This record gives sequence, structure tokens and C-alpha cells, in this order.
Amino acid sequence: MIENRHFSQFDGGGGTQPYIVRPNLFTNPSALKEAAVEFGIPVPETMSDRLRQKIAARVMEAARNQGSTVDRSQPAERTVFQPFSAELRSSLSQIRDSMKGSPAISDAIWNDTDHLSIPEDESTFAVALELCPLYLPGTLQGSKLNLNPTGEEDVLNSRVGKKWIATQHAVDTLNAFAQKSNRQLVVNATFGDMGVLAATREDADRNAVALHGRVYEELFGEFCRARGIDMTFRNLSDLVADMKTEIPEFLVVEDGTVLPKTPSIEDLKTILNLPLLPHNTYSTRQRAEVLPYAFENLGGNVDVFRGFVNTYLHGIPKAASGSHIHLGMERAAWILKLQAVQRKPHEIKHPALNILVA
Repeated sequence: MIENRHFSQFDGGGGTQPYIVRPNLFTNPSALKEAAVEFGIPVPETMSDRLRQKIAARVMEAARNQGSTVDRSQPAERTVFQPFSAELRSSLSQIRDSMKGSPAISDAIWNDTDHLSIPEDESTFAVALELCPLYLPGTLQGSKLNLNPTGEEDVLNSRVGKKWIATQHAVDTLNAFAQKSNRQLVVNATFGDMGVLAATREDADRNAVALHGRVYEELFGEFCRARGIDMTFRNLSDLVADMKTEIPEFLVVEDGTVLPKTPSIEDLKTILNLPLLPHNTYSTRQRAEVLPYAFENLGGNVDVFRGFVNTYLHGIPKAASGSHIHLGMERAAWILKLQAVQRKPHEIKHPALNILVA
């Protein structure tokens, strides 16, 4: 057995055990520097959080290649976890392919994973997702709410029925991965009680929306409890209380103004009150080009467009805050693309797994 401050190698009769990094590598810069030197990895005098994460990942890889692990002959002082960020990154394709195993899911795409980071000693894996109001089957412009849903059958018969099935499959997949890595899955669910589409003023029923939230909280809570998943349930209105001007409670189609032609991206930025929204590089232009497409899919209704897009551009970052990844789930690819639009230059987008519902 070979022992040092940060690593040890132990053969317990079944071969070298999986590699583990002690937590002080991530919280103690001097410990990280010492470990890096041991593996011949250069370290600057000062490190940003991002650089420290990169160096720690290189240390983990070097230790893994040498078969390093925690000394299991010593009494355990804490729960042992796999080096999660590295394992998660290496499993992105496998998780994506598992998602596509459901008939309710057409495609799954990882976005903005450059900043995906979960400390090795963290015991939870937090995922954020949103749950939509229970619209009756129909178009976006003709949106009408189920006024009296009582259970899962009403969810399945709504316009978001397949999204509900896809959500359950996606959470099951992520839970299996978390369990494999000895983590507790935490789902931060947000019910979309803001930016609710309504064909007419009569369809904008606040009581119905509140009832939808209660049905979801009960159903999804039961689903998570049965699987040992921790869940928090919030309303979007509680998260965006300071953003009422950008995200109205209801988007009433009949009250909106329909423009005769699709505005330019610059004009759409003005409509959204996002003058800094970048679209001058290849990457940002690719993302921003969904805006005219969204405008056309929302019937050229400038008021509905403004509220709908701002619900995604401002609401989702609020809902995703505090989670490791965001789980996007939509029936239309252009709505998923909205979530990737940058609001300002150099904005750091939340790591996301975006799922297209069949």
C-alpha cells in the first residue's frame, strides 16, 4: 500500500479500487498545488475558480491512470464519492442516448457544458426543470386551459401529455446515474404560472392555473418519493417577482398587436428590451436567428412574442439557479433554441440537457 497526503493505492484482493480524490483538493489551493506537482502538472501562483477546476480535472485523470484510490484499510470518516464532474463529462453521450430510448423523446442535446462542474465531495446532483400549465389540445395561438384537472389522466390528455411522460423518463435516467455515483438526486421543479398563453381574456383563468400547480405538486411529489428523489417545488411567479414587466402573468392572444411583417433581429432586440443581446459572431448569430422564427410561430403577435420569449430568457436562468444542470423539455425545437439565446455578451449559460418531445 502506498500512502501520501492526498492519494493512496489499496488492493483489497479484487484489484485496485476506483479512484477517489480527497475533498481538500477542491477547497484548499495549496493542497491542489502539491497534488499537481506530484503528477508533474504545472500550476500558476494564482488560479481562478475555472482554472482550479481544470487543474483538478487533470489531477483526477492522472491519478485515475495510476490506479489511485482512498485507503480503504482505514476507518471511513465520510461517505466515499466518485470524482463526479469527470465521470459526468465522460457519461454525457451515454445519458443522452438513454434519454432517446423513450418513445416520448425525439432527441436530446447537451448545451453549454463548458462550465459543468460538481465538486467531488458534494453528495447531491441537482437538476432543474419546468412544468407547463395543462393546456387543452390545440395551437399556441388558440391556447385554452383545462379548468378542472383532478389527476394524471388530465395531464396525459393535455397538450403537454407526452412532455409529462418524457419528464418522468428523463428523471429516472438521471436518478440511475446519480445512484451509480453514490449521489442523491435533487430535482428543483418550477411550475410555469407566469407567461401563460390564453386565446382570449375569458381563457385567462388564474384559479385554473393555481389548480394545475397543485395537481403537479402532488403527482410529481409522489413520483419522486417513490424513487427516493428529493424534490423542491416552486412557482415561477415567486422566482421572478422583480421582473413583472418582462414576464406578464398571461399572454392574451386577442389583446396583442399583429405586425404585417417580421421585424429584423435588431428590431426584435428592441421589442425584448435586450439591446445588448449579441448576434455579431457566428455562434451568437446562430442562436439569435431563432428570434424571427419564434415571432412567426407566435402568429406575428408582438405582445405575445415579447412575453413568451422573455419568459424563457429571464425565467429559466432564475429556475436553473442553484442546480448543476437544467433539463429543458419542449415539443418544438425552436422553443428549445430560445433557451440558448444569450441576453448579453459573455453571458455564462447554464449547462443544459435539452430534450425534444416526440
